[in-house]
Amino acid sequence: MFMVHLCRQDITGEETDKMKKMISLVLIASILLISMGSVFAATVPGMVYTDHTAQEMDAILRNAGVKDVKPMDWYAQGTASLLEAGLIAPDSNGNINPLSTATAGDAVSLITKALGIANKTDTPSIVLQKAKDAGLIEAGVATSTEMKRIDAAKLLAKAFNMSYISVYNKRLFPFEDFYAFTPDERGMVRALNERGLFLGYAIGGGKYEFRPNNIITKGELYTLIARLIAFSLTA
Repeated sequence: MFMVHLCRQDITGEETDKMKKMISLVLIASILLISMGSVFAATVPGMVYTDHTAQEMDAILRNAGVKDVKPMDWYAQGTASLLEAGLIAPDSNGNINPLSTATAGDAVSLITKALGIANKTDTPSIVLQKAKDAGLIEAGVATSTEMKRIDAAKLLAKAFNMSYISVYNKRLFPFEDFYAFTPDERGMVRALNERGLFLGYAIGGGKYEFRPNNIITKGELYTLIARLIAFSLTA
């Protein structure tokens, strides 16, 4: 089982100012998102969390030798951002495999490197130890297991050191699968949703589901990490 410790604590004035900046960025990004019925809304080149145009993304992808991502794919912005940052690279066949499932190890590695907890050149074992030392994960985590969306949410909440309030009222929760969560998980998921990290699956009528037990894909993970980096740079 993939486990992380979450903490809820009072927000200081400085943290409040940072949060306001983060929320402002998310509000701008949210206006520019186009729904494609995916876990993430479709990205519009140059208008979400990077300033890459379609042409620039095409150049980044080509220069990196990536063959299975196109500039207008919904995961292209996240992929291009992480390629530029040196956090990911294609395999020997030129593939990123954005639609394949992500493991706990994939998520831990990218988050710790994106936050500067681990170095980009660190081996998986060193990355894992640094993540444990930083309190992001517990000892005994199975890094080879596929990562559920709720587990990715917990890891991101921990990385943000996010404060939140438990949710007991269904009207205060942004997703229709209210009963799939504990009250604490609802508060955490709502906080991530408010920051534009998890937008959910559109089910019609302006409603969305989170689907906590769905396995997250690499493309979805890249999108999350790119947004995490953007928030870190603007906070």
